[in-house]
Amino acid sequence: ADLAFAERRPLDAVTLHRSAYKYRNSEMTWDAGWDTFYHIGLAFEAAGLADSAVAAYRRAVAYPSPDDYLVFPLATERLAELYDARGDTANALKHYRMLTHVWKDADPELQPRVVHARERIAALER
Repeated sequence: ADLAFAERRPLDAVTLHRSAYKYRNSEMTWDAGWDTFYHIGLAFEAAGLADSAVAAYRRAVAYPSPDDYLVFPLATERLAELYDARGDTANALKHYRMLTHVWKDADPELQPRVVHARERIAALER
């Protein structure tokens, strides 16, 4: 799936991620791919399918792993930005706020993204 994505074949990447997810669930080999939906969302975005990306990111946010310190906030950030681009202020605000809460103590290199989220919150609340 990652190779297909890198080769700019995003819909193939979606298919392969879904197959891997189904296999992991059927074999119960490890956490059933909690990051899969984030990667599917990225692939849908690359294919220009924003609605499908939103659906995938929503699944990634709905079932985070207890040790997920990266995928949950990244999916939350993408949801905020996609909702913002659509003009869906309520959902954009919800996800920007989630992101600022989750990353309030994030490493310094992530803080510009938190600042951007806070700026978008302020702008959307006006």
